[in-house]
Amino acid sequence: MRSVLHYTCMLVNLSNWAKQIEIPLIAIFEYSGGWEWRREPTDHFNLWLALEGQGIYAHAGKSWPFSSGSIFLFPPDMPTDGHMTSGLRLINFTAHIKATGEAAEMLTQLAQDATPVHLRHFIWASHLCRYLTETHYLKREEGSNLVAKGLELLLQSMVYERKLPKSDAAENAIIQTVERIRRNPAAAYSVAEMAALAQLSAAQFTRRFKGITGLSPNRFVVEERLARGELYLRQTNMSIQEIAVRLGYRDVYFFSRQFRRFRGISPTKVRWRSV
Repeated sequence: MRSVLHYTCMLVNLSNWAKQIEIPLIAIFEYSGGWEWRREPTDHFNLWLALEGQGIYAHAGKSWPFSSGSIFLFPPDMPTDGHMTSGLRLINFTAHIKATGEAAEMLTQLAQDATPVHLRHFIWASHLCRYLTETHYLKREEGSNLVAKGLELLLQSMVYERKLPKSDAAENAIIQTVERIRRNPAAAYSVAEMAALAQLSAAQFTRRFKGITGLSPNRFVVEERLARGELYLRQTNMSIQEIAVRLGYRDVYFFSRQFRRFRGISPTKVRWRSV
């Protein structure tokens, strides 16, 4: 069983962290039809996360393949070349970080030789990156502390992933299945088919899936559908019938019963409270 890992030994105090860093740039870039990049030595660290696409970074005879969920921290003095290897487009998040004091020491230690980390559950990071980008540009002054804390959370995730034991092929397949369900909860999912992709029996797959998510595969799909449904109820004008269909339900009444069972409230009441 994996133990809970703590980061406080590596990361600076949050109040000091926000005071010891400057963030000249936060952005999400999208490239279509090919991408090549050369990073020259600079005066800042570069936190870089692949949101979509695949490619390779290279430096001094070393190369690191990356894909969605790969996160790098490049030190200021490190020139790097990068290019796409497959796919029609690349989307990445980047943050330029200037640091002093303890923050600079921590970033230098974490950057090391720029070896990337792959976030096993990176959809939360993708949403966070988009939120931080919007906050940085729309609320630059009042949002600076929030942005600093968000960046530290991404750095904490790098520390955490580096300390985790290497996952096996079956666990990687389960994590990919989890991310696929989160991206498209409306699709039809069969435990037998998901287990086959992980090369496990249905019983083994269910046990290991629950060990990672805390829920059985079928219950996880339901929770993801209901979470998406609640979002639609609160933030769109779609009818409950339209929401049910979009979430993969053939029967709107079954959707309503399932929603009430697991949320403790009917979809109609959620809609009323959001008006």
